[in-house]
Amino acid sequence: MVSEGLIEEEKLDSFNVPYYTASCEEIQEVIDKEGSFDTKQLVTFALDIGDKEETNMQVKGGKVAKNIRSVSEPLISHHFGHEIIEPLYEKFTRLVIDHMVKKLPIELVSIAITLQRKGWK
Repeated sequence: MVSEGLIEEEKLDSFNVPYYTASCEEIQEVIDKEGSFDTKQLVTFALDIGDKEETNMQVKGGKVAKNIRSVSEPLISHHFGHEIIEPLYEKFTRLVIDHMVKKLPIELVSIAITLQRKGWK
């Protein structure tokens, strides 16, 4: 979008949304270090964020893109301005659809933890 003149290169260079996902081992280490709980269960599972019932990739990809847009739009519009939102998400939707047409899953990995306070019966 910089090459198309839709956003300034300086704004792109200054946009930073740090994101870190801890591993199960790191989470367990924090629980152990804190010391108040025993881990009863710690599992990961992947969720397909697309609509499994939908077979039309245009519709399915559009739904995935809208889900991601609902979270990311406020951050992006605040930094880059509202005028880039529609062109950006139109491009993003096309990329999501292309990805899904290639049969690549779009998954969200989650961690579920069951803790019990130490000394609790």
